[in-house]
Amino acid sequence: MTDRSAPDLSSRSPTGGGRPNLSAATVPLPPGEVLLSSAPLEDGRLGPYPTVWLGA
Repeated sequence: MTDRSAPDLSSRSPTGGGRPNLSAATVPLPPGEVLLSSAPLEDGRLGPYPTVWLGA
């Protein structure tokens, strides 16, 4: 089940940890070094629905 009305959580915390993009939009990455992404980045942005893990 997917809640497509869920808010974008990718920029809630400024540093460290996993940041999901729960929206259908491509969003800018929050600050931090990209350690791992569950999908390729799109021109340095997080595409719809993957998660990126950031270092502080």
